[in-house]
Amino acid sequence: MMRLTRGLTQAELAKRVGLTQPALSRIEAGQTRVRVEQVVALAQALDVPVMALIRPPVPTPQLMPA
Repeated sequence: MMRLTRGLTQAELAKRVGLTQPALSRIEAGQTRVRVEQVVALAQALDVPVMALIRPPVPTPQLMPA
């Protein structure tokens, strides 16, 4: 999760983007729809492109032993 790799708590990130911690928790859990402006604010706060938040991660292929 990008928030954790940047050392941010939900409360810290929520404050940066103008959300409450419970609202951010619901977003992270996929329990609520996210408005475009919220995605943009989250991307800016996390210093990532917007697409990093809306596109599913690319699976890493697992190598088979030779």
